[in-house]
Amino acid sequence: MEAVFVIIGLVAVYFAYMFVRFAMFKSKLMHEFGKHGVSYIAADLFFANYSGEINGLYNDGVSVQ
Repeated sequence: MEAVFVIIGLVAVYFAYMFVRFAMFKSKLMHEFGKHGVSYIAADLFFANYSGEINGLYNDGVSVQ
């Protein structure tokens, strides 16, 4: 029974880690858009439309800057 709780805890920690990692990435991306004069709404729409491609580039190691 304890093993089940440990596994559930580890899964919860992993999801929290992935959420924080994504939030930091999107924050950096929105900051870069803002530095180049793009409004937040336009940047958010761009991210929503091209999130698969953007995440693919990020996973390949392409820097936000």
